[in-house]
Order: sequence, then structure tokens, then C-alpha cells
Amino acid sequence: MCKLIFPLLAVSLMIGCATMDSAYQGSVSVANPDAMEMQTEVRWMGHQPRVRPVSAGDKVVYVASRSSSGVDVELKSAVEHQFKQRGYRIASNIEEAQFIVDADLRHFGEHRETRNAGAATGAVIGAVAGGITGNNADKFDRTTGAVAGALLGGALGHILDNRNKIVKIDLIVDVTIGERIADGVKPNRSSSNSAGTDQRGPYTSEGYGESGHHESSSSEDQSVTVDNDFLYHNNQVVASARKMELTLAEAKPALTDRLSRAIASALP
Repeated sequence: MCKLIFPLLAVSLMIGCATMDSAYQGSVSVANPDAMEMQTEVRWMGHQPRVRPVSAGDKVVYVASRSSSGVDVELKSAVEHQFKQRGYRIASNIEEAQFIVDADLRHFGEHRETRNAGAATGAVIGAVAGGITGNNADKFDRTTGAVAGALLGGALGHILDNRNKIVKIDLIVDVTIGERIADGVKPNRSSSNSAGTDQRGPYTSEGYGESGHHESSSSEDQSVTVDNDFLYHNNQVVASARKMELTLAEAKPALTDRLSRAIASALP
């Protein structure tokens, strides 16, 4: 058994970090070549509103953007550029606009996906190692060598999967679209407040033992009718990129481009 273990350990020691990376990437490129190229997609989380079409002269939009997540991604200029490509004029004053588009960046970050490509690579390495160690041995040792090779392959596959993983990056934006209505919009807004106290249990008064309880409560409702020229629609759009060893810097321009084109396409 020892003459099997030591060659297997020698094989594992000869496989350095760079070799493992190369083996992993090679196996992924064969099993899933798309993982080596950046793939992007855009999806709206809610149904797209039916925004009323307007004449060419009224295709004027006011664009606002912010980042409540605190991430520095420039969306406003990218969205405005896409609107210009579609024949819209950008308004600097909201009073001139037929449409309002407000984009709030809520998230920009990554998470890693294990695809078990390393397990396949480790199995191959383990099979080779088992074959080498059991090639000149008797039947029992060849069987043992195969088992040991499989164990080594599984361990190496686990190492590979933890060293190199597919990275997916999401850019999530809340989008509010406002369309000007000729007769205006009168939404009702309301709020309510309530407070109360409840005191129970015995108490004394003027030396005599008494018991009782005290309760009090109050509430206040407020409502107001707001005159507004715009009818608003809320939605959320998610742009995603996926690739092996993908970085935020690499994904940022591609996601910004996809996202800005999707937002601009939300208007007629």
C-alpha cells in the first residue's frame, strides 16, 4: 500500500497552483466554452407599463439618477445617450419634459458559482495517477491504486473548484417612469398615527386599599389630494454578467450599456 501512496502524493505535490488553474480553465473551456466569454442579460422584475406614445415633437425626457447603494456607477449620461439615439430630446427643466425617468442604483456586486468543472479535471488526474501507480503492480494493488487515484482526484477537484469559480455580477436599478397627462393627476395620499397607554394593577389612595385600571388611546388620520401632471410607474431592472474570473471593473461598462439601453427602450 505504501508504494501506492507515495507516488500519488508525489503526483499531487507536482501539481502547483498555476498548473491547477490551467487544468481547471482547460476543463471549463472544453465542457462549457461560453463560460470563458462574458455573457450578459437584462430582465425586468415586473410587467412593463403601457406608456402612451406621443408625437415626435413631444419626445422630451427628463433623466435623474442616484445611487442609494453608495456605489459609484454613472448611469445618467449613459441613459441620456441612449434616449438621444432613439430620437428623444433631453430636458434640463422638468417643466419642459413629457416624460420623467428616475433611476436609483440599488446594488452592484458579485457572487461566485461552483460549476463542478474541477471535479471532472480531478477525476482525470486521479485516473492517471491510479494508472501510474498500479501499472506494474499485482491485481490487488491495481485495484487499490484505482481507489486511491479516485480519492486523490476528488480532493484535487475540490481544490480546483475552490480556486477558480464562475463569477456572476448583478447591477440592480429601481426605475420610476412618469408620463405627463394632459388633464393632470390627482392622487390621494394618507397617513395615520396612533398612541395609547394601559395601566392595570392595585394602587392606594388616602390610606385605603383600592384597585382598578386606567386606559387611554388616541389616533390621528391625515389625507391630502396632490395635483400632479405626471402618472408614475415603478419597476426594477436587473442586468447580469457572468464569466470565469470576472471582475467588477470588467463588467461595469458592459452592464451599464445593457441597462441604459433597456431603460431607454421602456419609453415608446
